[in-house]
Amino acid sequence: MIRAGQEFPRRLLNASDHMKIAGCLAFLLAFAGLAGAAAPPTVSPAEIQAENLRWTSEGVKLPSGGIVLAHPYASPYSNRSFVVPYAWYDRFSKVLRARHNDPVDAAALRADLPTLRLLMQKTYAGYGTAAARGWNWNAWFARWDASLAARGSATLTLAQAFAPWGNLEAFQLDNHSGVPGFTAFTSGSASATLASRPKGACTSLRASNGRAFALAAHDAGQQPHATRAWNGSALAPAWYVAYPQRDGTATAIRCGGRAIAVHVVHATPALPQTPSYESVGDRIAYVRMPTFSDANNAALYTALSKAQGLGSERVVLLDLRGNQGGNAPTDVLSDWVAQSQIEIAGNVTQYSTQSCFRTALSFGLQQQLAAGLKPPAAPQVTTFLQQIVDALAAPSDCSVQPDDKQSDTDLRDHHFAVGGGDGGQPRLVAIVDSGCGSDCEYMVDVIAGLPGTVIVGSSTYGVMGFSQPGYFVLPHSRVPFRLALSRTDAYGDGRSVDGYGINVDVLLSTAQSQTRASLIALAKLL
Repeated sequence: MIRAGQEFPRRLLNASDHMKIAGCLAFLLAFAGLAGAAAPPTVSPAEIQAENLRWTSEGVKLPSGGIVLAHPYASPYSNRSFVVPYAWYDRFSKVLRARHNDPVDAAALRADLPTLRLLMQKTYAGYGTAAARGWNWNAWFARWDASLAARGSATLTLAQAFAPWGNLEAFQLDNHSGVPGFTAFTSGSASATLASRPKGACTSLRASNGRAFALAAHDAGQQPHATRAWNGSALAPAWYVAYPQRDGTATAIRCGGRAIAVHVVHATPALPQTPSYESVGDRIAYVRMPTFSDANNAALYTALSKAQGLGSERVVLLDLRGNQGGNAPTDVLSDWVAQSQIEIAGNVTQYSTQSCFRTALSFGLQQQLAAGLKPPAAPQVTTFLQQIVDALAAPSDCSVQPDDKQSDTDLRDHHFAVGGGDGGQPRLVAIVDSGCGSDCEYMVDVIAGLPGTVIVGSSTYGVMGFSQPGYFVLPHSRVPFRLALSRTDAYGDGRSVDGYGINVDVLLSTAQSQTRASLIALAKLL
């Protein structure tokens, strides 16, 4: 790999090189007509002041110059480039919630493509993986530019404006990237039980609409998983398959040359969105962990601080169903296990980069997570907020450097056995479903790496393969966008995760198996 500061090897250009250069020139010329487009928007003093006040009200000390620049899109770039007021994101999300769409000016979006391309090249974890599989980025951007040029100043729907992004998602499913809140091109997982044990590799999955989708024999994420099913009173051997929900309702899977009927797992019932801790008897505790927003994390810390008998439980049910991610407070697990174990379990294999661009987009994510906070914040939250604000004030290095992390363990090392808990500490049981995504899946990964833990429910959403989303706003169209800044290999074997999720040890496939009474009965058995 050639790193910043190294010289490229010198050699003569061949015909292929000339073709590549010509393609790049054609792409650049396609954008030449945009030179006279309106300059990127500036941030008003009132907007800058409002954003600064939002952070100081939480007890954060601002860096010199505050949070947002007056000209966030102008070069030379720094850690604060592309950081805009949270109000810009909020306006879009309110319109999207109200109308389920936000009209996009074709000319404005066309003027945004150079910004999008710059940030994708500098930060996007899926850029290299798609290219390695044959994706032609030059041709893709050129086609997108041409399609917008043909529409002039027409008003487009989000689906029309970002249709090329949908084509990319069809080629490489990445649930963390795209227009936030607009899910037309992404897909969570669905789980379906097999009527009998599969014999041989499974090659295709058939949906109720008659379509068949190929399954890769070498991809453990796409193949069926051996597990145990809980019916509310007993465990039994079972096999299930996870697949992208956008493929439809699965009805059969073909394995070893024969078709096996499958039945989709029952949907999870509605659950409270407020963190809570409850003792349910027999030294069993139930902890509700909804989405890890900063406000919910603060409420979780409060609930645990008031819990009676914390740490003396025999089994702790950690209900993560429907948790959409955020900032996983893995430190709360130290109420039951040693912090050193949590730190080891928290190491995952990740491939990413470091640069001023990543710093800026990472801050954009924190703006979303802090949106629900009501001042004053809890001390732990204020400390965290101060750390991410301090990152903006750190020296800016805009050279892109690899920042890969290798883990000594992975999810393949997790094993489940009835009564296999550590007698010296409570047995943690993570309850998950297809609504558990992003940092919820990271929390599950950490729990799975701890001794004696159990993963119960159905496969998670599958938004962990491409991870750590960074946020920014396209300058002219004012459409927020996010890009996965890391690629995570949680299992260590490169299997599909986005749209497939993390596997479970115990499957809850029916409505009866998912009831409160059923979960408590399972906890007693474990």
